[in-house]
Amino acid sequence: MSRKLSRRQVLRFGALSASGIMVGCAPKIVEVTREVEKEKIVKETVEVEKIVEKEVEKVVEVEKIVEVAPTGPTNSAGITLPADALPLDQQHWKIGNGMTGAHGHWMKSLYNLLWGNTMHDDPLVGLDYHGDPFPCAAESWTVADNNVDWDFKLRQLTWTDGSPVTAHDFEWTLKYTMGNNYDFGWYYSDIKNALKVLNGELPPEELGVKALDDYTLRITTEMPTPYLPQVLCFYMPMSKAAFEKYGEFYELDPKTFNGCGPWTLV
Repeated sequence: MSRKLSRRQVLRFGALSASGIMVGCAPKIVEVTREVEKEKIVKETVEVEKIVEKEVEKVVEVEKIVEVAPTGPTNSAGITLPADALPLDQQHWKIGNGMTGAHGHWMKSLYNLLWGNTMHDDPLVGLDYHGDPFPCAAESWTVADNNVDWDFKLRQLTWTDGSPVTAHDFEWTLKYTMGNNYDFGWYYSDIKNALKVLNGELPPEELGVKALDDYTLRITTEMPTPYLPQVLCFYMPMSKAAFEKYGEFYELDPKTFNGCGPWTLV
């Protein structure tokens, strides 16, 4: 049996059905909480020490020195000397130790000689300010393969009397001085047989010094001696002719003087 619904009933039923549909279809809401870590920003303040350079002006007081014009005698070089200078006839140029008259060659008596010899005789080899050898009486030198035979080529020098300076003069000088026990003979101990000749154990002829010709001097050492040229900076010759004619002290008298350097004795 059918039942007819009233208008009010239809509206009520519709409202209830809609409500049921809405309730059944409504989504489930889930609350989500997310924690976010905030980055901490730390501001660092760095204090920099400030260095301030202070300039200090230095004031130096300089004492003014007033030079007094010399009023003394004027010498032969045109130089006026101080007022307290001795008269020119009382002035002397003193060189070395002049207590006694030693031979001009420095090896005769190093402690008691007239040092002018170092000015009027050329040594075999010179030394510069750095201690390096340079040609003097010898213009060049070479050492043999055996490292003990040294050959020195001489320049063409002349003695004051005009005669040539030869390798024979150098040979004779060293053999004579070593054979007669001159001062500082030990200085040449690198040369073959030097100490034995100095002590009288061997004759001077056995010394390792020989003139190969007029302008070549050979020096033989006991063992390889690369510094030999430096040693020979004191090796100055004597004039054998003047020695034999005027005696051992020929270089002390202007009348018999015979040197081979740029200076002479007056």
